[in-house]
Amino acid sequence: MNLKKHGVFLFSEGMTARELAESAQRMEQLGYGVVWFPEAIGRDPMVASSFVLANTTSLIAATGIL
Repeated sequence: MNLKKHGVFLFSEGMTARELAESAQRMEQLGYGVVWFPEAIGRDPMVASSFVLANTTSLIAATGIL
C-alpha cells in the first residue's frame, strides 16, 4: 500500500454525499494518497470509506484508529 507523501484528515459530517464524492475526487486529482476519517464523531467511518472508494480510483481511505 502506497500512502504517498500527503493525505487529508477529513471531517465529513457536514457534507452531502455529493460533496463528499466531489471532495474525494478533487483530493485524488491534487495527488493526495489517502483520506483519513475520524471515528469518534460524524459518519460511520466504514461507510464513509466505502463511499469514497466507490467514487475514486486510487485514493486510499483510512480511519483514525480502527
